[in-house]
Amino acid sequence: MAARVGTGVRLALLAALVLPRAIDAAPGLRDTASGRPMAPPAIVVAPAVTAPRRPIHVVVHGLAPGGSLSLELAGATSRRARPLPPLPLHFVAGAWRGVMAAPALVGAYPVRLERGGRLLPLAAAVCVFSSAAYRQHGFATAADAARSWVSRRPRRSVLVALRFWPRTSLDRRDRRLNKMLVIAYAPAHDPRISDRLGIFLTLARERVGARWRLVQASAIPYGR
Repeated sequence: MAARVGTGVRLALLAALVLPRAIDAAPGLRDTASGRPMAPPAIVVAPAVTAPRRPIHVVVHGLAPGGSLSLELAGATSRRARPLPPLPLHFVAGAWRGVMAAPALVGAYPVRLERGGRLLPLAAAVCVFSSAAYRQHGFATAADAARSWVSRRPRRSVLVALRFWPRTSLDRRDRRLNKMLVIAYAPAHDPRISDRLGIFLTLARERVGARWRLVQASAIPYGR
């Protein structure tokens, strides 16, 4: 015959059974109407696109106040080719906020968020180039983008040569999201070497698998 269990022991057993479910649901993540567990709020980082050479006013939604939070743009460097340090954010008016110096180079920079020494899972990037470039038609490949740029030149120009520009100490951008090409082009009716022109093209995309956008064309590498 099973022994009789006292009231205190019964309460302890019930608490032990209920506690794991309470932990899984997490405080504050239950729908008040149905009582069902809710998914944690999505982390949203703004701006998605910001103009080059201007400070970036960062706003992060979806994280509760308390503790410390810092944000880093992976691969972003200063004009002296030094990595931009993580930016401490402060909780103000319902969101985490801070102002970051502009990266030296245009492009797309993956966002890294660290809270209390722990890196948060996040798939987001800040695009440092003009909104006009962001709105333009994207291209499946870098070569397609180069041919499109050349086709808009005067005298019915054609693409003659293309190669990827090698990385320098200044350029620590994520190669999955950023590319720089050097191309040669010439009038379609006069492809002589003496008539060829050259240009550097910078391409970027906001995530792996997205289409490439032409964000800068310059006469010198990393031109402003």
